[in-house]
Amino acid sequence: MGIKNDDVSKLKIDKDSIQAKIRDYDVLIDVKNRVILHDCADWARCIPEEKFCKHMGKLFLKVPREDSIELLKRILRERDSWEFKPY
Repeated sequence: MGIKNDDVSKLKIDKDSIQAKIRDYDVLIDVKNRVILHDCADWARCIPEEKFCKHMGKLFLKVPREDSIELLKRILRERDSWEFKPY
């Protein structure tokens, strides 16, 4: 039982941020300040290794493809300057 498309709500995308609610969890990607905030238990375990949890994966699948690819490449390129934090 994976995360369904309907589990993603309140998706808001603009040039400086991406916000969403995925099931009962909140996600904020602050592109301008290079911060990713999320509040699931898996995310807390992923933070030290700077990895994404399943909710983050689903979020990137819901964002338009070109925007996702561009942002993921940017995060990878600038990995040392991005902060992964609990919400």
